[in-house]
Amino acid sequence: MNRIADTIIRDAENEASKILAEAQGQVNEIKKRCREDVDQLKEMEEERLGRLYQDELERLKAAVDIEAVKYTLGRKHQVLDELFGEFEKRIMGDTELYRRFITRMILDGVRTGREEIIVAAEDREMLGNGILKDVKKKLRGKITGTPALRLSDENLEGDRGVILREGRVEYDARFAVVRRHLKERCGIGVADILFEDKD
Repeated sequence: MNRIADTIIRDAENEASKILAEAQGQVNEIKKRCREDVDQLKEMEEERLGRLYQDELERLKAAVDIEAVKYTLGRKHQVLDELFGEFEKRIMGDTELYRRFITRMILDGVRTGREEIIVAAEDREMLGNGILKDVKKKLRGKITGTPALRLSDENLEGDRGVILREGRVEYDARFAVVRRHLKERCGIGVADILFEDKD
């Protein structure tokens, strides 16, 4: 899962870099046009407008910068959504890859070894065909006692993945949740790039 996530993150960062370069060109063009307009106004009315003009000029520059950032962030989210959609399709389309994904999510989420495993109805057979036994074997020595994981009678509705529950504690590894966490991880680095001080 880490290699898949790293690949997705690397692809997202590469795509985000391309988008940033494209957006920066567009931003520069917008800034150029705005500065040309502002410079023309400045020459015609500099004496008459005085301080009011300076305030408006700063407001326009800030508005251009804000629009550029909004555009770039929108594109970043669009690209990340597309990449994660492909990631999900790839995993869902390959039974062995999906088994490894579910196994990894269960192993990552187990804290006590007594959790109840909740999956979608269509994943029950797969869990019954060895995943649960493999997970229990891998958990020996990593947790205290003998693993007593069990498949819940409850089914996930609407989304695939897995939820581990023991009492009130849940570990949610449904695709939507994993996607959100990965987007947050990717978004931090991209936001740093977008909001760095360029002056």
